[in-house]
Amino acid sequence: MQDHTQDAITAFLNGADRDKPLLICDADEVLLHFFETLEGFLERKGFFVQLDSFALNGNVRHKDSGEAANGATLGGLMRDFFETDIHTSRAVEGAPEALEALSQTTTICILTNLPGEQAGKRAQSLASLGMAYPVICNTGGKGRAVEALLGQWRADAAFIDDMPGNHDSVAEHAPGVHRIHYVANTRLSPLIDKPQSAHVRLHDWETMHTHLTRWAATD
Repeated sequence: MQDHTQDAITAFLNGADRDKPLLICDADEVLLHFFETLEGFLERKGFFVQLDSFALNGNVRHKDSGEAANGATLGGLMRDFFETDIHTSRAVEGAPEALEALSQTTTICILTNLPGEQAGKRAQSLASLGMAYPVICNTGGKGRAVEALLGQWRADAAFIDDMPGNHDSVAEHAPGVHRIHYVANTRLSPLIDKPQSAHVRLHDWETMHTHLTRWAATD
């Protein structure tokens, strides 16, 4: 876990109500429409996404030739995307309203895989969409970060993420966390099954709100 992640966790814990249930929420394809924003960016750059699998590598293709972008090209595109477009994503339907209601009984933080220098932009973007919650930027599997969050927490925790690898990581390092798998984009969602490490797979924020309200009430 990188220093900027630990610093953000420490800052969050210093101001948090640790007696409430903790909701740890991913951003992209959970709170924000990441994929549609990326597709718009790639279109402007002369590429498109061919959705053969739940992955970008091999699926980002040149519009002219149809050939897959190589690793170096894809890496450069993604770096540019994170700098210029990622913070323009719109909110997933129902997410701001559900989090606002849940914030009455839970403490909420957003654990997102982004470079640490992007934390301020991501927080501003989320706040502009009605989701002004603490943002923690992470790299790689999220298990260590969740473990650190729970080290001094006095109530139960839930974790929402679209990536199976993050559920695996949290299951390994913080097995007591209630893990919810959710993929907002309706084109991506059918391409990935619920990981075995997740407790439940949900498909919209109305259902998520009901599920988490019941979960928080049993803490």
